[in-house]
Amino acid sequence: SCTFSSTTYTNPASENHPSYDPIKDAMGKVKPAHRIDKATGGLLLCARTKMASSEFPKLFLDKSLIQKRYRAIVLGLIAGQSGTVEEPIDGKPSTSKFEVVRRTNASPYGPVTTVDLWPVTGRMHQLRKHTLHIGHPILGDVKYAPPLPPSA
Repeated sequence: SCTFSSTTYTNPASENHPSYDPIKDAMGKVKPAHRIDKATGGLLLCARTKMASSEFPKLFLDKSLIQKRYRAIVLGLIAGQSGTVEEPIDGKPSTSKFEVVRRTNASPYGPVTTVDLWPVTGRMHQLRKHTLHIGHPILGDVKYAPPLPPSA
């Protein structure tokens, strides 16, 4: 919780707050605040304190504060510039959005598309399954993509 004074906003997790105790707040190791799918790139937020570890999940609930964006290279050339995939996963509604960043016609693996991906819902392997569903599995995904041919 946070307190307000007449002139400034103070947070008990701040080292300037009188009740803040860094020894009690320290966790000893860094804890990831969320998961990240294999074969994609993205920023992984980590907490160094108990306070941060308890506050990060609340931030992810408000989609206007934090959005998860992943970048992946998928096999084939995606038609169009952007889209939405709505395909149930394990019987639950699942939605992902994508936007094409770049198309490459010649790579050692044939044509590929670099895409930014936004999971609207948070199912396990959602982005990997959704890119496969639209016919463009993530390059190098050993679970859902076909085996890669040897590079030239």
